[in-house]
Amino acid sequence: MGLNYDGTSYGLLPYEVEMRRRLWWQIVIIDSRAAEVSGASSRHTMLTYSWTTKLPSNVNDSDLSPEMRDPPIDNPGLTEMVFVLLRYEIAHYIQEAGVTFDRKKLDEFEAYIEGRYLKYCNFSIPLHFISALTTKSSIIKLRMTPYYPRRMIGPDVPQKDKDALFLGSLEIFENHNKLLATNMVKKFAWNVYKNFPFAAFVYLLREVRNRPIGELSDRTWQAFEEAVHGRVASDSRKRSTQDSPLHLALGNLTIKAWEPREAVLQQYQLGIHTPEFIARLREEISSKKSNASTSSSTSSLTPAESLGQPMGFSWENTNFVNQSNGFDPSFSLTPDATTINWSYWGDYMQTDNAQPDDQSGMFKVHPNYDVL
Repeated sequence: MGLNYDGTSYGLLPYEVEMRRRLWWQIVIIDSRAAEVSGASSRHTMLTYSWTTKLPSNVNDSDLSPEMRDPPIDNPGLTEMVFVLLRYEIAHYIQEAGVTFDRKKLDEFEAYIEGRYLKYCNFSIPLHFISALTTKSSIIKLRMTPYYPRRMIGPDVPQKDKDALFLGSLEIFENHNKLLATNMVKKFAWNVYKNFPFAAFVYLLREVRNRPIGELSDRTWQAFEEAVHGRVASDSRKRSTQDSPLHLALGNLTIKAWEPREAVLQQYQLGIHTPEFIARLREEISSKKSNASTSSSTSSLTPAESLGQPMGFSWENTNFVNQSNGFDPSFSLTPDATTINWSYWGDYMQTDNAQPDDQSGMFKVHPNYDVL
């Protein structure tokens, strides 16, 4: 259909030019999302190619007509296109930036987005609210590009970068919670629910073990608790996912992340408030382990294996989507084209500094647990 060439190249009327632009950029977004949930990286999407199709105009539908002969004039403020245009702008930036990361260019892009769109947002308008928060989270993710998520651990990552990654992940997660908890955006809850910030969640689970107490730790556990309540309240389908392998395995990892905090609070007699969802997860996993032990031994197994998943299980396994009683494929995390399996996440979650001292049995706290 030649959608990758701007309609003006064919001498088409303005209305058809606009419709072709909207269609093309929506295909780009869908293709990028399909690549993410199927295991391919951005290097294997349409974003690696070039095209001449321009971004759609910033106009309301009422400004367009099949009979118009002159191109629509871009609105200097915000229109009904704000949400999708912001997504298209980010996709366009990624397509132009390629595989390189230029902090100066990203700063310029953020300033452009702020001046062109975000400064006009009225947070009392639902479409503006969701557009602004999702865009801010997307820009934070762009800033994490050099490290996130495969390079965010290890001795080659300076502590200041780990701190920035932690705070960025927390801000993304908090933005997600704000969207879930805001009544005026309930009609967009399906979109918010589908776009769970999985990478930020897993990173926070791991790193909060190194920060068992302090302001950031408090914020993180509050964010986890709010996310549980928000997602339950926002899921109109009331799906039951307690028996899904993903729910149980992540629940197991969440408990492991909580244990260092619990131990430090006990150690220093600071008082412990065990979140309700932690107690519930412990009950669920204890029950599953008890049931599993009656049929076969689960000793020395990874979380995935003990929950019935083979060692080679990967996030992009489409059979898993069918087995998990409605599991949302948007949970999938695919930072590159390499198959991601439970052994990777198991190793990732086990690498931490919040471990008991061999001699004293007391938990050691990372010296920089509250540096921000």
